[in-house]
Amino acid sequence: WGFDHRQIYQKALERLRAKIAYEPVGLKLLPEEFSLSELQALYEAILGREIERRNFYPKIQRTGLLDFSREKKSLRGKPMKLYRFNTKRYEELRQKGMYFEII
Repeated sequence: WGFDHRQIYQKALERLRAKIAYEPVGLKLLPEEFSLSELQALYEAILGREIERRNFYPKIQRTGLLDFSREKKSLRGKPMKLYRFNTKRYEELRQKGMYFEII
């Protein structure tokens, strides 16, 4: 049996890109605690393009799906804020028919 791995990959990527519009898939692909820059980098990798930081950060924070967890020292000296995904809030919004578009 020969599999067309490129075709399988393309189909999976298409489905993931489509799912971004109605589900916060990026938040499920990160560790329990993550920074906003890590979340943005993941979305950029999925979409295959850059996202404006000044639009992305406020938009994702307005969803109410992130809870501040703690600060962590970074290599630049400025503390990095880490967040957790609020699954309870997500379920509440999903029940109301939330359209999750942050991009």
